[in-house]
Amino acid sequence: RIFFWDERDTSKPLSEVQIDIASGMLLPFFDPDTSLLYLAGKGDTNIRYFEIEDADPFQYYLAQFLGKDPQRGVGYVPKRGLDVSNCEITRFLRLSQSHIEPVSFSVPRKGDQFQSD
Repeated sequence: RIFFWDERDTSKPLSEVQIDIASGMLLPFFDPDTSLLYLAGKGDTNIRYFEIEDADPFQYYLAQFLGKDPQRGVGYVPKRGLDVSNCEITRFLRLSQSHIEPVSFSVPRKGDQFQSD
């Protein structure tokens, strides 16, 4: 489970999300530019991501990336290393038993015109 708290009032959580029953450690990555929270579980094969907001219910589950090999670790690629011409917003490097796998997250666009956002 993960809990979301108001740092001004920690007497009770704002919300709670049931992730799964795996016993591995969660590796959280937050992107303040897009307000996306990525959760990668050590020993899991997936990376889940949520949109974080200031209003109730405070988080929205978006989707998850599913890999085929369990990850031993995950690293966040700096923004300057992204391919923004292909609308890439985040890239992770997943460490598995035998290799390092890049995982890209992009915003789908309907047209091939320049988008100012």
